[in-house]
Amino acid sequence: MTVSQLPSPMCTAALQYARHGWPVFPCRERDETIQQFGGKEKVFRAKAPYTGTGFKDATTDETRIRAWWKQHPDALIGLPTGVNGCFVLDFDPREDPESGEVWTLESLKADLEAQMGCALPPSLTAMTQSDGVHVYFKQPAGEDIRNRGNLPRHVDVRGHGGYVIAPPSVMKETGARYRWLRGKLGDAIAEAPPALIEILRSPKAKAAREDQAAPDRPASPPPQRQDMSDPANTVRRKYAMTALNEECATLAATPIGGGRHGGRNNGIYFAALKLGGYIPGGWLAESVVRAALQGVIRGMAHNEDPAGAEKTLENGLADGMANPHDLSDVGTRAGRSNPASSAQRTSSSSSSPPSPRPGSDDEYEQSSRGGGSPAKAADKGCGPGKDGGWADDLTLECGFLPQTDLGNLERFLARYGKNFLYVEAWGWLAWDGQRWNRDMAMPLLGRAVQDTMRAIQQESVLIRSSGVPFPPEDGDIELHDDDDADDGGGGTRFIRDLIKKKKKLKSDMWYRQRLLARDTGGESPRHDAIVQVKSNGDIVLLSDKVGAWGRASEGAGHITCIAKMAEARLSAKTDEFDGDPLAINLQNCALQFHRPEGDKAAWVEERGHRREDRMTKIARVAYDPKACSPMFDAFLARVQPNVEMRDWLDRWGGYNALGLADAQKMAVFHGEGQNGKGVWVQTHAWLLGDYAWTTGIDTFMDAGKKRTGGGPTTDLAALAGRRMVYANEPDDSSKFSDGLVKSLTSDEPIGGVRELLKPPFELPVTFTNTIMANNLPRIGTDYGIRRRMQVVPWGVIIPTEERDDRLKIKIRDELSGVLNRMIAGALAYLTDGLPMPQEMIEATQQYHEENDILMTFLDLCVARSPGDKLGATALHRLFEAWQTWAQLLPASGKAWSAKYLNAQMQKKGFKINKASTMQWHDILPRYDATDFTDHEGKPVERDLGPPRHVDKASAGAPIVAAPAGAAAPPAEPLPAPPPPHPHPDYDDDLPP
Repeated sequence: MTVSQLPSPMCTAALQYARHGWPVFPCRERDETIQQFGGKEKVFRAKAPYTGTGFKDATTDETRIRAWWKQHPDALIGLPTGVNGCFVLDFDPREDPESGEVWTLESLKADLEAQMGCALPPSLTAMTQSDGVHVYFKQPAGEDIRNRGNLPRHVDVRGHGGYVIAPPSVMKETGARYRWLRGKLGDAIAEAPPALIEILRSPKAKAAREDQAAPDRPASPPPQRQDMSDPANTVRRKYAMTALNEECATLAATPIGGGRHGGRNNGIYFAALKLGGYIPGGWLAESVVRAALQGVIRGMAHNEDPAGAEKTLENGLADGMANPHDLSDVGTRAGRSNPASSAQRTSSSSSSPPSPRPGSDDEYEQSSRGGGSPAKAADKGCGPGKDGGWADDLTLECGFLPQTDLGNLERFLARYGKNFLYVEAWGWLAWDGQRWNRDMAMPLLGRAVQDTMRAIQQESVLIRSSGVPFPPEDGDIELHDDDDADDGGGGTRFIRDLIKKKKKLKSDMWYRQRLLARDTGGESPRHDAIVQVKSNGDIVLLSDKVGAWGRASEGAGHITCIAKMAEARLSAKTDEFDGDPLAINLQNCALQFHRPEGDKAAWVEERGHRREDRMTKIARVAYDPKACSPMFDAFLARVQPNVEMRDWLDRWGGYNALGLADAQKMAVFHGEGQNGKGVWVQTHAWLLGDYAWTTGIDTFMDAGKKRTGGGPTTDLAALAGRRMVYANEPDDSSKFSDGLVKSLTSDEPIGGVRELLKPPFELPVTFTNTIMANNLPRIGTDYGIRRRMQVVPWGVIIPTEERDDRLKIKIRDELSGVLNRMIAGALAYLTDGLPMPQEMIEATQQYHEENDILMTFLDLCVARSPGDKLGATALHRLFEAWQTWAQLLPASGKAWSAKYLNAQMQKKGFKINKASTMQWHDILPRYDATDFTDHEGKPVERDLGPPRHVDKASAGAPIVAAPAGAAAPPAEPLPAPPPPHPHPDYDDDLPP
């Protein structure tokens, strides 16, 4: 048998774009390596087209689109720009892996608006899989906007000749998705500002980054000649030469992406910046510094861009020479005071270097960490951030958290805590942008924890980039008047003179800290600090400690412990989720239903996806209030010609979309086959997605044993948060379990439900139950079960030659229209409930009559005869023989007991005399027991003879009310109370 392949969600979305008039084509959802002839390999990158000529193959032809996505069900949706009347601004936030420089959405938008000179208007906007943004604008009249590179860095345009990936595309390996951020397909698209159009059409336009590439810098003062006969100047010269040797050694040992400054690029710049500051004062020659650093650069392994390195070197030297170091305090204790030294101090010297200029994208790209304003990494990801300050407040805050596993937990909570919750009965849930996802929670959690550990390096870079604060201006060693009390030497005069001026001296550490402060940071607050001085004199900074802890935290032990520790911080209860029965989650929004209020009818409103709604389920359909479903409408009219039946089915579909059980009804779709009931159920179940669940028919059936209280009830646990529960084809002669049916159609919660190896929880009944049956199962006869059943007849059998085996697939292309029918049905239900059509009333009544064994017996074997009596033993003997003859014995093989028969007779209103001889009032037998069984109790094989008392009404028929004005019969004594209920191990319509 051939099974038709159903369209994937990506195919359905691609068809929606095509019907909107936008051509589409499939793109790769992950990287893929193909083995070619001759053993060669070819790598295809994610987002590359699957088709031969890429976006040029884009089409609105649905047949071709279906064929593409049948071959690649998860393919991304490629959307050519220009041909659809739009161009797209692509904002791509990122962090440079070498320099650590961060570009956020806010900074990119600000750069573009600064270039335009006006604000960017809001328009249709999508979020990309890397947390970038695509902003759609209309193509202007005249010359089309094409792909251009004259916008600020990391802001691109996709116009005529380009393409973008469209929502709801999902990257296969990471699970990252494209989604609408503002508006949705079909919403209005704004006109682009004239200033932006002028920039994009101008062939001589320059990017903002080029305009700012070479800011004017102050001219470097000419080098001075120093008098080396001065001992203080000799000390200062040695000090500068020592700095040259140390910087060259440190730079030579700097690995790619590592080192003190976070990479070779930063290392080259800051080494040149520091050493360049010694050139104007004459302490180092410019040629010596340049030659020394060039030698180090040439000796670097894997130096693939020496030109970029040279450019970085020159930038650092120029900035350093423009900001000379003040060495007046160095060497003051080596000899006499030198007036010339004082004259060399320049008031223009700065304690902080300027920011390096932006460079290229290669390994030696210049950093903006020297004093710029890198923005929040949290704006790229999902962690919260606080506006203000010189840099990323969140990353900076995390940098000062304890360097322990508990500190890492606090880092994780600060960055990603709002996206995860832990429920003891379920496990982890993760926010995926639309709902709290249980299926993908563990992969998303693992990725978030790993990203948190990797972000510790960002904390280290951020702290290091802020710089070391300057030491106290007056020194760091406290002096007291009695420090030299016992010193009779001549040196005490120098000390006494110094004490008269100030109470502190400057230690060697003071000078080292001041040099660090001068060589790092900028005008903004500084957060690094010296935390340790090793025995060999090496300084360890706070940023070094943070970086080392970050590398240690990337071990498996530090990573795996976070999830366990986070359980207590992010715990939630099952009843906090999917708690609003009048809200439903869709692909593009959530719908909130409202009950009628006064004269106002029930209504529905649209809202966005929100974490606080705590929704774990999502339907497969997007909301489009203008959508229609002509194919589904025609199908339903064919299989249900009665308009009242179609109206009821719309209400039942809408009731299935709500999380209500207040109607306390179960629907049994009954028909012999090929009548459309399966198409109706499967269409609605597919539409509802996570809200629908197909369960085994045994969930509703009497299996002859009761559930144990200690075992797992996985079939019931799976119903948590569902709206539509359905089962298919009960066995012939099977029987509903009255107790289970009552529980599953009640609005009272079911206790003791649990998944395998999980603690029990209380299951709220938020679902409806639909059974598809060719043969109706047996059911109990008490009112509690009878009132719950609704038999829905599907009497139209579609001839084989008219059947369309692909009908279910075709209808899925118009699910938004089917959803609108469900919405109308839900509003009708909220207004006036579920009134049954006459066709259903008759079918349900017939079903109950056929399932009432006692009523069938009374119709055939007992007549009403006021004033007559029939012994209870004789009636039981007759019933026992008839039940055996009619082959209606229960699974035990034994007929009803006399006690049980008596109880059922009294439920139907028959009266019994409780004297020594128990007799039933007002009835007579129409047959004897021997008419049904022989002396051995076996059914007789002859035909059943004619009944007696044919002139009397059947005992199974309802009592006809007395005519108006007739005398009332004499009052009967009140019946005795019914016998005790049978043993609880027996069902209510089976013998004990």
